[in-house]
Amino acid sequence: SHALRHCDWKIVWTKRSSKSFHWELFNLKDDRCETIDRSQDQTELVLQMVAMWETWANRVGVDWKKQW
Repeated sequence: SHALRHCDWKIVWTKRSSKSFHWELFNLKDDRCETIDRSQDQTELVLQMVAMWETWANRVGVDWKKQW
């Protein structure tokens, strides 16, 4: 699993179906149970947070590229 929290937002790398992996975005202030995926209407924020996650993963040596 991959995840990143930034302020009120959290992205999660998820597999909801047997063939689809993607990032989901949740606003934890408004949706503490993470039931509403906001990735479709907050695409710029998703891209920013994914870049933050990738920077961290590269810095600490996570071998994540093979999983995608």
